[in-house]
Amino acid sequence: MLINTTENDIFDDTLAPFWDYLAPSAPLMPTDILFVFGGLDIAVPKYAAQLFKSGAYGHIIVSGAAGPLTAGVFSQSEAQTFADIMTQHGVPSSKIILEEKATNTGENVCFGMERLQEMGITIESATLVSKSFLMRRALLTFKKQYPHITTIPAPPPGPSSRYLDRPKMEFVERLITEVDRLIAYEQQGFTAHADIPSGVIECVQALLKNAEINF
Repeated sequence: MLINTTENDIFDDTLAPFWDYLAPSAPLMPTDILFVFGGLDIAVPKYAAQLFKSGAYGHIIVSGAAGPLTAGVFSQSEAQTFADIMTQHGVPSSKIILEEKATNTGENVCFGMERLQEMGITIESATLVSKSFLMRRALLTFKKQYPHITTIPAPPPGPSSRYLDRPKMEFVERLITEVDRLIAYEQQGFTAHADIPSGVIECVQALLKNAEINF
């Protein structure tokens, strides 16, 4: 299989078990907070704005300083950049809480929750919005740090091809790397247990065997 020349529908079908694991979603329901993870993908704040305008969330917080991918791309913090996009899409700026120190997923959760505590906001449930293929990591990080809080994963919807941000072969490489990171982060104590289904492992093995992937 030549990944870079594969049609999008075939590409999506091939990656489906893999993508569905990394980008989990659950039925939406009202929660105490809409917790938005910063990054480079502006689909995240656009979708967060859509969700918040439904009126199902008590507060909205966006967390992120300038990470390795956004330094030099955004003129301000990821949190502020995302907040500006959300206000452009109908969210009042007064409703957005900023956390501008976090530089990784663990800090997003830690510093974001500290920011809420500083403001006297206590939560029992949170809807998480992040870059689609980073949602599993965000979910497991939150569960590690705050296992008592109910979390609802809500990545921007759609198949893998909708979120291609690099050539397809490089995109597949990045997804495989993400699984490796989930295993490593669990071993290092950063995330909760990553229960990786056999279908996902088989999908990864098939990609490594048949695709043009160079490490």
